[in-house]
Amino acid sequence: MRRARGSGVRVVVWSTCALVGAGVIGCVGSDDAGPDPSGVAVGDVVVDGASWTRIEDPDGVFGTRDEANVHLSDVVAGGPGYVAVGAFGQGRHSDEGTVAAVWTSVDGATWERVPHDDEVFGAFGVDRFAGASAVTAGGPGLVAVGSEARGEAGVALAWVSADGLDWTRVELDDPRDRGATDLGLHAIAATDDGLVAVGIERGGPADVPESPAAWRSADGTDWTPITLTPQEDAAAWGYLSTVTAHDGEVVAAGATDGPDGQRWIATVWHGSGADGLARVRHDDEVFGGPGMPWIHGLATGGPGLVAVGTTDAHHRDDPPWSPAAVWTSDDGVAWERVAHDDEVFGVDDDATMYDVVATEWGLIAVGERVPGRDDPAQLRFVGTVWTSPDGLTWTRMADEGGTFSVAGHTSLTAITSGPNGLVVVGAVGAGDGTTIGAVWTSP
Repeated sequence: MRRARGSGVRVVVWSTCALVGAGVIGCVGSDDAGPDPSGVAVGDVVVDGASWTRIEDPDGVFGTRDEANVHLSDVVAGGPGYVAVGAFGQGRHSDEGTVAAVWTSVDGATWERVPHDDEVFGAFGVDRFAGASAVTAGGPGLVAVGSEARGEAGVALAWVSADGLDWTRVELDDPRDRGATDLGLHAIAATDDGLVAVGIERGGPADVPESPAAWRSADGTDWTPITLTPQEDAAAWGYLSTVTAHDGEVVAAGATDGPDGQRWIATVWHGSGADGLARVRHDDEVFGGPGMPWIHGLATGGPGLVAVGTTDAHHRDDPPWSPAAVWTSDDGVAWERVAHDDEVFGVDDDATMYDVVATEWGLIAVGERVPGRDDPAQLRFVGTVWTSPDGLTWTRMADEGGTFSVAGHTSLTAITSGPNGLVVVGAVGAGDGTTIGAVWTSP
């Protein structure tokens, strides 16, 4: 098996602390000690998501606007400090394929990309696509999951590393062995019993177009399928977007079709890696309703668990917009949806929360808004931060300094809390439908 070793180009801080909203107690520069991993900074600075810094990339570590199409999918505290994963596309529109990629940072402000190795991260080529979608601390130190297209099939992959710098590639599953065409893993979490990865399988022998998929591993190298038990008389097909551990159990979530068989609804699964996951019984007032609710992120915090996502109004006329949404639970089985607030979750625009993290201060969620649906000329994606002290009451941060919007289209994909505070990864528009990676830090 091949390994890749990290070294290379550095990225520097672009700006001083940019205020976003109110309530900032202080601002820590890259030379300060910063917060500890528990979520509270040294001294009086609180990790509350109220102030942010955009990281500049003069050397193209996250891609260049005229050469690559890059997206950062996930970030975790681990390795030398922080580790981010994603996909690096060759050519403006990835017309020469994509490969999986890993970036590392000691402090969140200075980054380098692990040098590419074809046998570890995939090889560029027309119709060759590989990418890492999620990463967590676990196994030998760090484990990432993703997929690689081989012909018409998507093969699930894992990558393991002790330090975030040396990586080993593992073929987790080839769905063609059982007649399926595609297996994509989109989230991974460390649990008391090891690692759990979740995603979606398409084209399998089951009488559904696509179905949830889940796998477990003690070390990130050897993987075993997890049994998924759908709710009786409910749809078997669906998609798992996120997974976490809570009180010794595994909680996974995503979307499936609704009772009428025509629209998506949010879905939660609960259980253990060894004994399998069972779908939580559907409640239309919690998981359904107008639009197409979809859970994208989970975190332990607030009342116990907090889930974030959206109510996707795709192909619907009422409402014509899709606000962000939050759900809470104390045990992973009984859930409630936080009441909608136009000022927080959106009105007359689309909004999605993709990820959420808990700190000692509270919870911080990240995602995007899409204002301007009524005027295509004004339509743009705007990275957005939401904060909550308890998971129940939420505030949408005002980007008064343009930290998340000055570059045009922006999307915040994932967030983590680590040794120097919060790190958010995502993408910014590079023109003509392409993106390059981007990182923001707080404080």
